[in-house]
Amino acid sequence: MNLVYAFTRVGKGVCVLGALRNVDADYQLLRGISRKDGFPPDAFFDMNNDFGIKLQDVLKNSKNLLVISESMRDFFVREGLKDNEILPVAIRDPKGRPVKNPYFILHQVVLQDCIDLGRTVADRNPINPDIFIDVEQIFIEEDRIDPEVSIFRPRYHPLMLIVRRDLAERISAAGFTGIGFGEIEQYDQFETL
Repeated sequence: MNLVYAFTRVGKGVCVLGALRNVDADYQLLRGISRKDGFPPDAFFDMNNDFGIKLQDVLKNSKNLLVISESMRDFFVREGLKDNEILPVAIRDPKGRPVKNPYFILHQVVLQDCIDLGRTVADRNPINPDIFIDVEQIFIEEDRIDPEVSIFRPRYHPLMLIVRRDLAERISAAGFTGIGFGEIEQYDQFETL
């Protein structure tokens, strides 16, 4: 398979982010809804007090969003990703002070309808049956994915972030910290962003 899933690797002493603040309807960030127009300039994440304060290129957060450093943002801009937008977000330390390093959300704005529903083993959310809440095994049909899209979230399971293997290899080769990749066949729903 030419696809892998992405997850966050939290290094020793690295921060974990709590809630996203000052963003109304933040659920849209996992539903493929563009937020480029009108994204609040004062959006921020607080660091969770139960973890460290060090920074890395990808920061784990309670919203399962891809929160990236400025250098990783620059890398993605050079890649020219289709159907992704970059949204600035501040990070505040445990004392409420903004960190100097700029961070961004790499937001996937088109969910790909690529899950093989007949083979995938998952429970549906009883409130919203279009969302999986428990995924035992997931099967992706590559031929249903826009060939020009390199990073995306699948319809029915937008907590999962999928990356084309060649892009994942370039990310790894660039030495970015805090991100790992796993085989789709071995997907672990608890190993997330």
